[in-house]
Amino acid sequence: MTGEQAKNTTETLLEHCGVNKRFQDASIGSFVPVNPQAQECLTICQQFTTEWPQMQTAGSNLLMSGRPGTGKTHLAVGI
Repeated sequence: MTGEQAKNTTETLLEHCGVNKRFQDASIGSFVPVNPQAQECLTICQQFTTEWPQMQTAGSNLLMSGRPGTGKTHLAVGI
C-alpha cells in the first residue's frame, strides 16, 4: 500500500467510525499525561500496541474507563 493509499484509507475510516473531528489527529505520541494515572494509562496503551501481534493471537483486549476528560478517547483513537 502506498502512502497515498494509506492516507485515503485512514481518512475513509475516520469519516465512518464516529470519532469526533477534534480527535481525528490524536495519536499515542501526541498524548500528554497530566498526572501519574494518565502516564500509567499511556504506558499500558503503548505496551498494548507494541505487543499487538501477541495480543491479537491471544484474543486479548483493552478496556478503558474513567471520568470524562481523562484521555480515553484520545488514547483509543491513537491505538
